Amino acid sequence: MLHPCHSLNLPNYKTYRNDRTTHRGGGTAILIKSSIPHHILDIKTHNIENTTLNIEGDRNITISSIYRPPRSPAPTLVTDLLKIFRNRPECLIVGDLNANHRTWNQHPTPNSAGTVLTNSLGTVDLQSQPQKNPQ
Repeated sequence: MLHPCHSLNLPNYKTYRNDRTTHRGGGTAILIKSSIPHHILDIKTHNIENTTLNIEGDRNITISSIYRPPRSPAPTLVTDLLKIFRNRPECLIVGDLNANHRTWNQHPTPNSAGTVLTNSLGTVDLQSQPQKNPQ
């Protein structure tokens, strides 16, 4: 665990992070090679923590590291994701959404966040590429 008082410095990389300071756990970060043109985006969401940046070039690509606490209300998940996607044609979302569904893993019981996200995949042109063996 990287505490807010600790820094993470790797040669030739820039670190962006949003630490949770109210209690243990949570927080997000992105490390990007210093030579890649980019800028950080400050996107306020209701219930997900995020660190988001835009890679500049021939194709502008937005990358967002996300953490959704397991007890946050499921209906706000898609609203929060849409804030990140807004006016950004190419987005890559990585992180822990705490959303379980049979569509992307072998979890026997979907949770409400997984159901909300699955129902929204087609309506907002989202594609799921989850990890193969979620814990």
